[in-house]
Amino acid sequence: MLTCYSALLYLLAVYGKQDTVHPDDILSMRKLSPTERLEWLLGQNECAAAHEAIKNLLGQNEEFLKLTNAPEAELIKIFLDRESAGSL
Repeated sequence: MLTCYSALLYLLAVYGKQDTVHPDDILSMRKLSPTERLEWLLGQNECAAAHEAIKNLLGQNEEFLKLTNAPEAELIKIFLDRESAGSL
């Protein structure tokens, strides 16, 4: 989901600045990872109203990656435990 939505947000921000999106804008976007796209948005003053939500999203993504960076057997236990899985 982060891949798709970060692309949409990036392109919407470009459109908001230029009133259009050029093929070169898409090529530039494709060079960025989903989190890099969100970090790019943090540098856009026009997106200031969304900066807090973007920071929260990046933080949640980091926590998810930390939690899921466990051995497979441990992850299976976590996902099978309803209380633990709910925190993911």
